[in-house]
Amino acid sequence: MTWREYLASGDPGAYKPAAADDGAPVWIVAVAGEIVPAFGHGLTFNWGVFTIDGTDGGITSLTARNDGAWPAFFDALPDHPAPSP
Repeated sequence: MTWREYLASGDPGAYKPAAADDGAPVWIVAVAGEIVPAFGHGLTFNWGVFTIDGTDGGITSLTARNDGAWPAFFDALPDHPAPSP
């Protein structure tokens, strides 16, 4: 998906780096379980969402929360699979 699509997704933690173009690709990767991010100071969260720049593969943000077992917005995100060769 594009940064523009992600920002319109309803993710309350959606963030786009200032230098990223609105039409550039971004990957949103969700994980569930016992998430223990470094910024959580040992706290455990139910799920996390990694935002990955689709042009260089760099992780631009991580959100971790406990409101449910899975991020409510994630399943509604657009999916643009790569074309078959």
